[in-house]
Amino acid sequence: MTHKCITADNEMYLRCKTLLQQVQLDIDPNTRVGELGLGQQQLVEIAKALNKQVRLLILDEPSASLTEKETAILLTLVKDLKAHNIACIYISHKLNEVKEISDKICVIRDGEHIGTKDADTMSEDDIITMMVGREITSLYPHEPHEIKDEILRVENLSAWHPINTHIKRVNNVSFNLHSGEILGIAGLVGSGRTEMVQCLFGSYQGKYEGNIFIHQKQVQIKIVLKLLHIK
Repeated sequence: MTHKCITADNEMYLRCKTLLQQVQLDIDPNTRVGELGLGQQQLVEIAKALNKQVRLLILDEPSASLTEKETAILLTLVKDLKAHNIACIYISHKLNEVKEISDKICVIRDGEHIGTKDADTMSEDDIITMMVGREITSLYPHEPHEIKDEILRVENLSAWHPINTHIKRVNNVSFNLHSGEILGIAGLVGSGRTEMVQCLFGSYQGKYEGNIFIHQKQVQIKIVLKLLHIK
C-alpha cells in the first residue's frame, strides 16, 4: 500500500511539473499557491484547466494582474492552445491583446451584442467605436493647464516589508503635486502603490525612509493624526 501511494505521489508530482512547464512556471510543484505572486497564481489556474483536458477555455480578464512578461507568456500559451484545437473565449478590455490573438472579435455594450467581426478586418479604433457607440477622435486629448503652487513633494521614498525586512516594497519613488492637479497612481496588485500611500499617511507598519514636503516644508509623518493637523 505504501509503495502504491509513493508511486501515485510521484506520478502526481511529475504531472504537475509538466503542467507548470506548459504555462512556463519554473516553480516546485510542492510550493503553496499562497506563496506565489498573483500573476503566478493566475497561470496556475490555467494549468489546472489544462489538466482537465478542456476543449473550451474561458478567460475573463486573465492579464489584469499580470506583468508584461507574464502577459506575453499567457498570449503565447493561448496561441498554442489554439494550435491544439482548444477553443478559447478571451474577455478583456486590453485591445492590443484581443487583436493579437483573436480570430473573431465580439463587442458587448450595456448587455447587448453590438457585433462580431473577423479580427483582421477591425482596427482598434473600430473596436472602440463599437464599444462606446460613437467615434473617438482622441483617447488622450491635450488639455492645457496652468501649473500652480506645489502642494506635495515626495523625494526618494523607499519602504521595506514589515516581516521580510530584506524585501523592498517601494523603491526610491519621487513625485510632486500642484494645486488643482489630479495625480493618478497606477500599478498591478502587489506593485507597492498601497504601501507608498500608507507611508504618506504615516500608517505603514514597516520601515520606510525618504523626504516629504507639504507646502515646501519638510514634514515627518509617523502617525495619521499628525497629518490631520498639517496645513
